[in-house]
Formats: sequence, structure tokens, C-alpha cells
Amino acid sequence: MFGLYAFIEKYLGVDPLYYWASRPPQKRATLAWDNVKISFGEPTFRFRGWFVNDEDLLTEFRLDGGERKLDYPYYQRVVSPSVSARVFEAALRLQMNLIIPSSFVDIRNPAEARLIEDAARRGLFVTMHHVEPVGVSAFGFNNFWQDRGETVPFAITQRPEKFHEIWREYAGRWAKFGSQVIWQLGLRGIADRPVWLADPNVPKSDEGRGKLISDAMAKQWEIIRSVDKRPQPLATTTLWMEGAGLHAAGHLKFPQGVSVIFSDNSPGWELQDDFYNVKREPGRDYGIYYHHQLWGTGPHLVQGVSVWRTHKIFKDAVRRGSTHYAMLNVSNVREFVLGLDASARMLRDFPAFDPGKYLTAWCEQHFGSEAKAAEAAYRKHFSTFVADPASGKRAMLDGEWMHAGVKLAKTLVRRIEKGGKSDGKTKGLLKTLRPQLEIQHGVGVVADELAGRLKGDAREFFENNLVAQHRIMLGLLRWIQHVAEADLALDAGDATEVARHIQATKEATALIESGKALASRGEFKDWYRGDRKMNCGQLNEWTAKLEAALPRLAALPQVAPRKSALSEFPCIGKLATRSALEIKSSIWSVGGETLDRDFAVYANYRKYLGPLGAKGIRVQAGWAKCEKQPGVYSWEWLDEVVNDSRAQGVQPWLEVSYGNPIYPGGGGTGLGAGLPKSPEALRAWDAWVRAIVARYRDRVHEWEIWNEPDGGHGITAEEFAEFHLRTAAIIRGEQPKARIYALGLASTGKTDFTEVLLKLARERGQLDLIDAITIHGYPKNPDDTRAVDRFRELVARYSDKIEIRQGETGAPSGETVGALRDVPWTELRQAKWDLRRMLAHHGKDVPFNLFTLCELKYAQPKMTGFNRKGLLRCNDDKTVAAPKLAYFAAQRVFSMFDDTLERIRDFKFTTPSDEKLAGFGYRKKDSDAWVVTVWLNEAPPTDSNATTPVDITVHASRFTAPVYADLVTGNVHEIPRDRWSADNGNVKFKQLPLYDSPVLIAEKAALAIQRAH
Repeated sequence: MFGLYAFIEKYLGVDPLYYWASRPPQKRATLAWDNVKISFGEPTFRFRGWFVNDEDLLTEFRLDGGERKLDYPYYQRVVSPSVSARVFEAALRLQMNLIIPSSFVDIRNPAEARLIEDAARRGLFVTMHHVEPVGVSAFGFNNFWQDRGETVPFAITQRPEKFHEIWREYAGRWAKFGSQVIWQLGLRGIADRPVWLADPNVPKSDEGRGKLISDAMAKQWEIIRSVDKRPQPLATTTLWMEGAGLHAAGHLKFPQGVSVIFSDNSPGWELQDDFYNVKREPGRDYGIYYHHQLWGTGPHLVQGVSVWRTHKIFKDAVRRGSTHYAMLNVSNVREFVLGLDASARMLRDFPAFDPGKYLTAWCEQHFGSEAKAAEAAYRKHFSTFVADPASGKRAMLDGEWMHAGVKLAKTLVRRIEKGGKSDGKTKGLLKTLRPQLEIQHGVGVVADELAGRLKGDAREFFENNLVAQHRIMLGLLRWIQHVAEADLALDAGDATEVARHIQATKEATALIESGKALASRGEFKDWYRGDRKMNCGQLNEWTAKLEAALPRLAALPQVAPRKSALSEFPCIGKLATRSALEIKSSIWSVGGETLDRDFAVYANYRKYLGPLGAKGIRVQAGWAKCEKQPGVYSWEWLDEVVNDSRAQGVQPWLEVSYGNPIYPGGGGTGLGAGLPKSPEALRAWDAWVRAIVARYRDRVHEWEIWNEPDGGHGITAEEFAEFHLRTAAIIRGEQPKARIYALGLASTGKTDFTEVLLKLARERGQLDLIDAITIHGYPKNPDDTRAVDRFRELVARYSDKIEIRQGETGAPSGETVGALRDVPWTELRQAKWDLRRMLAHHGKDVPFNLFTLCELKYAQPKMTGFNRKGLLRCNDDKTVAAPKLAYFAAQRVFSMFDDTLERIRDFKFTTPSDEKLAGFGYRKKDSDAWVVTVWLNEAPPTDSNATTPVDITVHASRFTAPVYADLVTGNVHEIPRDRWSADNGNVKFKQLPLYDSPVLIAEKAALAIQRAH
């Protein structure tokens, strides 16, 4: 049988898990082979089994399997015959030879007996769960005696004869399967718990408990030997949970001939200590029980155990000779097809198995030309569940997060309704959660992009097996994150934040449902009908309970908002803002990109430009949009942008790009398109550059040449250096006083494009054709400005007149295409990132362009969807919905940090705090009034406004009436007199509430303050 299945897989290309992977066998017109050769030696593991456990999805996927009688919230139905047949078939195709066909199976129930009979009929060995010694679970025990009209407690110390009687009854029924039965021995309690939780008279000592279990096994073995006529019946005992502890302590004795099965105690991650520490008995067989799934902690709906981790466990088993038996907990099968396929091959021929080569081959088989991208996606997904790669420590799995989240929600509801303090553990929970959340966001980016490139069965399988599970996991993590943030906000007395985060949980549950919907198409449309163990629906219920509790927040005195960190700092108003017309000059610019490709519409957002206060706007002029017919230029769209922005006090700087496909060899129209290369295209390019500069030279004084040529798009540094100098010469010829910006570098970690350009320009005496190098960059921590230092040092070797400018950078406010798409963004997080990025650069005197004013709706082959980095939220039709928090935050920076403020180059501050701080000092040119920016900068910004009290001494400073201002809220507060003191020219500030977003410590006279009413 196994030989036939191996032939079908190898020569017909049929996936052993074809049904569960939605990869139906392909029809073939002919079947012919020059030769056929299949050979296998003895398998590494003799018995290789599946345990269909926690099978909630399987039981209700089809509803014709029959009913069960269990005093338990789950398993009220039996898996349909059509479904169990698919399970058994898949196991056999993978050359597994053993199965536990269900949890708590009761052979007295015909519907459940059918599972055993069908498995045996297919040639599988059949065995029992470790809570079903001799086939008897506690549930079966109670049903048996109730059917006889008796009430018998599940307490072996009280009625041992009743246990012996039922063991005999069930042993007789199982014995009819003859040589296909592998018996299970042991003694456990109700629902996979220790026996002493059901029987209070069990001895309290480990020695006494070990003897009770050992005596029970001896009796079971006696009964089995009486009904099983084999000279040596096959039997095991599984050391799960308390069994492992008693075994390690030497308190268990096993009948001769019974195999001992060790188990993992962290699902799929590590074996229990007795596996490593207990000396093996000569002549006894050993094996392992291994979890691909474990409902209580997970994985359950989301695969979490990588091929490498499974290989490590089996490697330990092989090394210690525990290869008689391997039982894999496979749950509902469909979620774990990768792990089950890999495990089957390890168990058959462990020496030949290499995890890395296996995953590569598996991806090639399933995803063809996209195999490398798929492998990267799977590797990234599994890395979510590794907390520490060095030690191999496991991160939390889906089941653990579900329990932790629901527990926290229960506590939060109680606190909102009745008051009380938190347990102080929420910050730690968030610290654990955030790394996994970040990785899962990255998984989503990679997976969604890959899914868009896959076709047919490959796409369906990838969406079912990875994309859907990613959405479930990400939604779960987001839900818990918002509940935790609400809990912290309640601690801080911020009812608005509590409500905001509770409302945000709805988006998280919607993401979970979208994942379920994706994996519930076609034949699997009812796949999640039986989701009772994880029970994702309970998250909606807890969201509703949290919402219902919110009105109580203000009404209950015991949960009245606590004093905020600024409660002792009187609020005197808000930072006043100015429009661009009211600001004489500054180094700030805002993005007006992609108008050349119509990813945004200038007319839709123009009214927000001037009030923002930026003095410049970066616009991609778009050759292809200007010249749609050879030699005919259409300037109307660009006239609108240039003239209107100038009228609002905002100076446009134009980037000449990209190519133009109306000319052969003219390049493409978007990011990643090549340069114009043919003689005809280059002549047309020159003509267009000359025409655009001539048209706008009275209104535009800054020109940038191309965008991100170093982004791996087939443009070489040498090609671009020639192209820049060619173009710059034309610009300078038409406009001698133009400022020309070079490169617009995407990769700030490399300097090759810059070095080649500078070297060529120096050789030709054309360094005057480069006024600045523009760099981009989107680090997760916005304070990372090392690129500025790197490029300044490089440029200084060639010229002291070329400056470094930040040409494009900014954060999104939600799921996005483009840079930083692997971070869980919110509007608050965006505002804090943008503020830190702007002021970290300003602290180095770097002219700065904030990307971008309005969200952009991309529509190009490799980038489709919204780029959410805009300061304005955009509707699907590209109209503006509303300004974001980041808009107002940037507006305050643009108004405050204009050219009337100069940086204090010898600025110094100190702090006794362990917190890592960023700080810069400025003074007003006309009054010498000081402004200090300071923030916590060790990590990327979070979605929390929680503050930390910090002492700061500002050296050689002049403060007479200092105030504290928050650039996110705009609120300005007096600093109480007892919170600051001056000594020898140094001013010490005590317990200032700082957080991971810039605040100002400023002389009151330095700020324009809109008074509070």
C-alpha cells in the first residue's frame, strides 16, 4: 500500500495532503515512464501516528457524523465519515501507520466506533488517547454507569472494582481489532487532568500517587493479556504532564512489554525533563508524543512550529533510541499541512532529512517560480514564535494570547464597572506582544505581495495556509494590544484613550474574520463553523462588554480619573500656528509627490497646503505627463501646482523624472523605471528639461534630478552619474542661479552612487552642478540619522559647498504600501515618528522634506494600494477625508522652527536617569530666548502617551519663565516654580513628564501661545 502511494506521489505528482491543501490532482492524458524505481529501507520510527485531537473544526465541518454524549463544552458531534476518510487517506499517503481517530472516543457509541472501524479497515493501527486507558475516558466511564442505572463516582480509590469492570468491558470491545490495536495504559482524571483532581482520596505524596498509577497499569495489563491473544500485545503508556514528573522521580513502574512514550511540555518546542534524565530500561521500547497543535496554549488556528524545531526534537529522539513510536497531535489537520508533511518524511528516513533543503523543495513544489519568496514568507512567519533565537526560547502562541487577552478584558470590564487598581502586569504583556506584532505585520506585507503574483491552486493554497492564518494571528495580537493600551489608559485616568482603544478592537476582530473568510471558500465554506476551542467570536463579545461598561467610567468615584502627569502643570494655552504666507523662511518642505502619475489630485488637497506652514513642496514634474505626443508639451496640470502653491507662500521644487514610453528606449513612467537611453529618447529628454526650466525659471529655483535611481532598478552608478551631469548642465544653462539636487537616494546605507557621481564631477570640473545630495530613509527608529553623518563626511572630501538634504521620509498611519509597511501603525504613532524624524534632522541643521501631504493611491504592477504616509487621510476617490494628528503636529513644528530660531551648537544637558534621551537647544535670534527639544529615543514610538518622570539639567542656559509644550497636543503648560531651579548658569528641571515624542522646554517669550479660555 505504501509503495503504491509513493508511486502516485512521485510519478503522478499527487500531493499526499492534496485535499487539505486544496491542490487537487491534475488530470493526465497519458501515463508513461521510461523506468520506475522506488525503494525504501526500514523506517526510522516503527509506529508513526496521528492524534486527531481538539478537532473542533473537523466535528462541525460536515454535520452527518452523529452525536456524542459528553459532559464537556466540546465534541458534541462526531466527525463526518466523508471527513474522517480524508484524514485517514492523508495519513496513509504520508506513510503513517497509526491513528488515534478522535478525542475521548467511546467505542460503545456506534458513531464513534465507526471512526475506529474505518481507520482499521484502511489498514491503520488504532490506539487511544492518554486519558483513555484501555479505551475508557472519564466521560465514557460516567455514561457507562448511567446507562446501567448506577451513579458511580470517578474515584478509583473508592470503587476500584467499578474501574476493573469497565476496563474489562472496553478491552473486550477493542480486542476485536486484533493485531491492529495498540493499547494505552495509565490513570488520569477528567478532561486531560491529573487523577487526584477528580478523586480527593488519592495519596498526597508523589510516591503514593506513583504507586496508585503503577498498580492501575498492572491491572490493565492483566485485563489486556486476557483478551488480546497475541503472544506480546502492543501497548504504550504516555508520560504527559504529571506522568513525566512522577517518572522522573522514579515513582512509576511499567508492565513488561509496555512501551514508554515521552512527551513535549511546550507545544512542539521541547521534551520534558524525564526524556533526558531517566535511564532507559534494557529491553523496553521508547517513543515520543509530539504536538503540532495544543489547544490550551496553541498552536491551534495558526501554525507555529517550524520544520527546524520539529527536526531538533526528532533528532533528540533518534539519538536516545526513542524511535519505537511517534504520535503527532494534528488537531484539524488543515492548518498544519507543512509540518505534517515534513514530520512524516523525518519519521520515515530521518538521516536523509535536511530542514532547509526540505523547505526549499516544498516551496518549489507548491509555488514554482515564486518559491524563494514563499520560503522567505514562511520563515518570517515562524520567526514570530521565536522569542530568543540564541537560546531557542519560544514566544507565545495563538492559544496563549487568546487566554491572556480574554483574562485582561475581564479584568478591564470589572475595573471600569467597579473600580480598583490594575495588577501592574500590562506593560510587561505589551513588551512581550510588540515584537510578535511587528513581525506579523512584516509577514502580512510579504504574504500579500506574493499572493498577488501567484495563480490558481498555488495562490489558493498560499492564502489558505499562510495569509489567512497571518490575519487571524495579527488580528488577535492587535485586539490584545488595544485592550492592554486601554488598561494603561485607565491607569492614567484618560477616559478618551480608554474609549479609543476599545473602539479599535473592532478593527482587530474584523481582521480575524477576514482571515477566516479567506480560508472558507469553496468546499471549505463551513470550515470555521466549529470554532469553539479558540472561540474567536468571544472577542466580539468582550468588545461589546467593554463598550457597554464605558458609560460607567465617569459615574463611579472609585474609577475617577487619576491625576495626570501634567496635573500640577497649569495649562495656559496652545501653540499658535502660522500659514506659509506668515512665515518668512525656513528649511521645511512637504511632499507633493506622484501627481505625475495621478496617484493624488492636487486640487483635492490644495487648501491644506498653505495653512500647514511648510515653505516648500516637492513635486515630481513627470516627463510622460507633460509630453504625451512627441514635441507637444502640456503644462496645465503643473501650472496649477506651481502657481497655486506659490500664491500660498509655498515654493515648489521640481524633480525631473521619470522616463517616457512614447520614445523607443525612453524608459518607464514610475519608480523602478529605467533611464532614457536611446539617442532619440535622450534628445527628447534634453528638449523637455530645457523646456520645463525655461517655462518655470521665474518661479522655480530648485531642481532635483530623478528619484531613487539606486533602488535596484537596473540603473548603474556610472550611468546615472553621466545622466545627472548631462541634465544638470542643461538646467544650469537655462537658469544659471538654479539650485540643483542630486540622486534622491533610496539606500542610505550605501555610498557608491554618490562616490561615482562626485568623482566624475570632480574629474570634469563640474562639481558646481551639484548643490546638494538628497537622501531618503525610513528607519523604524526615526532618530537614526547616521546617514547624514556618513554622507556629510563623504561629500566633504570633494567640496565644502555641497550640502546634505533630507529629500523624502515619513511614517504611515496604518497598513500601507511602500516603506515601513511591516510596522503596526496608528495616527498617534505616525505623528510621534514624524516629529522625532523632523527634529532629529533639525538638530543637525539638515533641510527636510516630509513625505507626504496627502495619502497616495498607487496603481502600478509592483505597488498597488494606499501609501498611508500622508498627513491627510484620503478617501478611495482621492478626495481628502480629514487631516490626521500628524498634520497638526507638523504644523506646529513648521510654525515654531523657522529661520528666526538658531541652533545652539554647544548645547549640553545632563540627566541622572537611565532613560535614553535626545535633546537639542535653540535660541530666538531677536531675543535670545531659549527653546529645548527633548524626548525618549531608545526605541521606535509606541501607540501610548504614557510618560516617565525625568530630571534634566540644561547647562549654561537662560530661563526666567520656562514652560512645557507638547507638540502632539499643542498644549502649553507652566512649569511650577518648585520643579525648576537655577544654579551657576545651569537650570535643573525636576520630574518632567517625558515620553517617546518631542516636548519643548522653552522660555515663555519664545513661543507664540494661543491663550486658553
